[in-house]
Amino acid sequence: MGREILSRSQLKRLAEHKYSVTGVSLMEPLMQRFWKWIVLQIPESWAPNAMTLAGLIINVVTTAILMFYSPDARQQVSCCLLVTHTHNRLAAFCPGLPG
Repeated sequence: MGREILSRSQLKRLAEHKYSVTGVSLMEPLMQRFWKWIVLQIPESWAPNAMTLAGLIINVVTTAILMFYSPDARQQVSCCLLVTHTHNRLAAFCPGLPG
């Protein structure tokens, strides 16, 4: 066939990889619990790039809707629109959230 993309040793190393995070900010202990919970909610079959793309699309669509109703960000928009935008922004970052 063709040349392998990853060598056997690279595949072995990839299989041994374990998600690990560290940080030094004041919010780090709280956020670490959140991120570890999020990782457990996402099926292993999902590609990280697909999740990032889905979040980006949600953010672009909800922002475009807000910009349509208030192009200069000075006009009053419906409270329902703001709630929907907020929910969709959270859904982009929290896959366990319904929506």
